[in-house]
Order: sequence, then structure tokens, then C-alpha cells
Amino acid sequence: MGLQERIRKVQEFEDNLDTAREVATTKRVKEVVQIKRNVHLSLIEKLSD
Repeated sequence: MGLQERIRKVQEFEDNLDTAREVATTKRVKEVVQIKRNVHLSLIEKLSD
């Protein structure tokens, strides 16, 4: 395996890590938004009684 091949594999590995990190962040953000939405709805229900 030549140097260029090794460099290419390292770059692909780094790109895959970046993609995985973005997906994980997106999932966390969606979960946080959903939790906030649920809390707001719960507060609205309790305060409107």
C-alpha cells in the first residue's frame, strides 16, 4: 500500500467520523426539541386549568 493510498484511507476515515458526529448531534437536537415541546405543552395544560 502506497503513501497516497494510506492518506486516502485516513481521509475517508475522518470523513466518516464527521458524518457520524453530525448524525448523532442531529438526533440529540431532535430529542432536546421534543423534550422542550413536551414541557411547554405540560405547562400550558397545568396553567390553563
